[in-house]
Amino acid sequence: MGKVSTTAKADRKRPILAPNGSNAELTARLLRLEEIVLKHSDPVITHRAPPAHRPWQNSALTTFIPPTSEGLPSKIEADILKKVSFNEDWFTSISPINVCFRICSIKHIPQSPTYLWPSPGRSTSFQEPVRCVWLPLREEARKLFKKYVRDVTFIHHVIHTPTARSLIDDIYDKLAQEQPVSPGQVALLMSMFGSASYAWTFHDTDDSMYPNVESAHSQSTMWVRACLDLLDHCRRSSIRSFEAVQAIVIAFFMLVNLEGMTVRYTSMVSQAICMAREVGLHRLDHPNYATSDHAPRVGTITEEIGRRIWWYLCATDWMLSRYAGPQEGAYSIHLRHMATRKPWNVDDEDLYDGMKNIDKPLSEPTEMSYFLQRIRLGEICRELVDRMPLGATARDRSSHAEIIAVDAQFLKFLAEIPDFFNLEAAENPSHSPLTTGIIVQRYILHSLVHSHRCKLHLPYLAKASSNSQYNYSREACLEAAQQTIRTEKLLERESVQFVHARFRISGVLQAVYIASIAFLLDMCFHNDRGQCDPKRKAELLEACGILEEARSHSPFTANLLESLDSIVQKYRLSLPRLSNLAPANPSQNRIESESTNKSISIAAGESINIADISLNPPAQASNPDMNLFDWDTFNTMDVDNLDWNALLSELDSQFLATAFPGV
Repeated sequence: MGKVSTTAKADRKRPILAPNGSNAELTARLLRLEEIVLKHSDPVITHRAPPAHRPWQNSALTTFIPPTSEGLPSKIEADILKKVSFNEDWFTSISPINVCFRICSIKHIPQSPTYLWPSPGRSTSFQEPVRCVWLPLREEARKLFKKYVRDVTFIHHVIHTPTARSLIDDIYDKLAQEQPVSPGQVALLMSMFGSASYAWTFHDTDDSMYPNVESAHSQSTMWVRACLDLLDHCRRSSIRSFEAVQAIVIAFFMLVNLEGMTVRYTSMVSQAICMAREVGLHRLDHPNYATSDHAPRVGTITEEIGRRIWWYLCATDWMLSRYAGPQEGAYSIHLRHMATRKPWNVDDEDLYDGMKNIDKPLSEPTEMSYFLQRIRLGEICRELVDRMPLGATARDRSSHAEIIAVDAQFLKFLAEIPDFFNLEAAENPSHSPLTTGIIVQRYILHSLVHSHRCKLHLPYLAKASSNSQYNYSREACLEAAQQTIRTEKLLERESVQFVHARFRISGVLQAVYIASIAFLLDMCFHNDRGQCDPKRKAELLEACGILEEARSHSPFTANLLESLDSIVQKYRLSLPRLSNLAPANPSQNRIESESTNKSISIAAGESINIADISLNPPAQASNPDMNLFDWDTFNTMDVDNLDWNALLSELDSQFLATAFPGV
């Protein structure tokens, strides 16, 4: 729907409410107040030159809904506050620099100027450069979108594929006719193009676009930067639209893979939540939800996509409360502060305007199956935060009781997931074929669950060596670590393109990282005077082999052993020296010595060097290096007083601290 001018709003006939006690009096007072405001403000605005075109006031995915009689007072109040608070002169004086959009071949975009100067014929006392956002050719855009839909969107399905495909053609049609386009909509395109380029593999070779995989990966940061610039423009220009929120979600998923869980990432999550509230996504099923001009029409595709966006943000917010950083132990979305039901378990092709309840059972695989399971996982994380006080530590026995209760929720979750998400379905495939999305989502889901469960019990793993009360936590932690490695190995066998890009997803690497820490710490604190469990050694080597394989795919793994080294030195963990360690399968778990020369110091002056993990079978059952270790010093370590929360937080922050200033 097009933009409605201020004068047109003033002339619009307003519905009259029947008198109803204090409510009728309040409504009358609000109406009188609005008339006074409009009387004093409209002449000033109508005699001024027409305001600059603001395309964000008209979104292809939003439709204005007249307020109901019950919600009219709130709508009037919101309109009055908006009019009283807005100052056109002040808004213009602090507005961001202008943006323009150009189209050229994807090969030439890296060499194209980022800023352009206004036309010399334009009379102005002061000229500023214009931010120029370059779009690929229409056919190239379609190829990138096809890649995004095939290999990326099932991880965070916050779009409606047919609508997004139509949006691409609509934007290019407008640009061809020199019509204005919405920065929020173009930001959505930039985020999808960046994700598609980031996930590019040698199977996607297309000489007309990227000469090699490296070119695609390097250009992905260019798309992300353009997206962030447009989102900043939207923020400073008070642009609010569905497309802008979708762009933020896809962009912060890209950021967490590019640079880790940095301040920029968490800030973008907060920005998405804030804009989603301003659009009204948190109250789509509230009877008075129409306090926002952007509220979608009931029963439309737009409304259902709004639910997807909101609940994706909910699950993200709740799961973030389990990661190290300022947000740890706290979340910002409360159940009592929202009135939006969960999205339906349906495919995009099932949605249509005017639909009623078309929800499908969770046992039926759809494009939303993983999405809904992720929400449940986020709810478990929220329950854990609610159970555990912010200052609780691993030393509190009452805290451990809560850990056991939450662990039961994780086990229940695993027992109740649909059959097509079970790992057994991968080892014994059924006759019914599954989509690529469902296959990949199966492994992502298990990586998430087992990673959370492993980290949940990790603070109690060492304490089990001196207190049998924590034996269950040790067993649960190691089981989750083993399941993480099993998940990765099963994914490696699948014939899907995601296998070749999986190490560029930070969640997959973090799960293996936490598993390797569990194996390593168990070898430190659970051994018989240097005789470590051979099975545990093989598990550690297998985890290290996965991380070593990922070294060339992701910058995270290059810093992993260095970060672990610094933490071990700081907390003076005593680690036995490993050598002559035989892997379960030497041909599949080879670690090159020149790229694994990372040493972990120990309190007694010894060190564990991953290069010392030989791929040859041990010559004898006992390890002479371990026999020379001062195990009396090791056995006197004050495990109970070790600050495990601080240690694990540093492991998180060290792993997720890499920054990419070019974005």
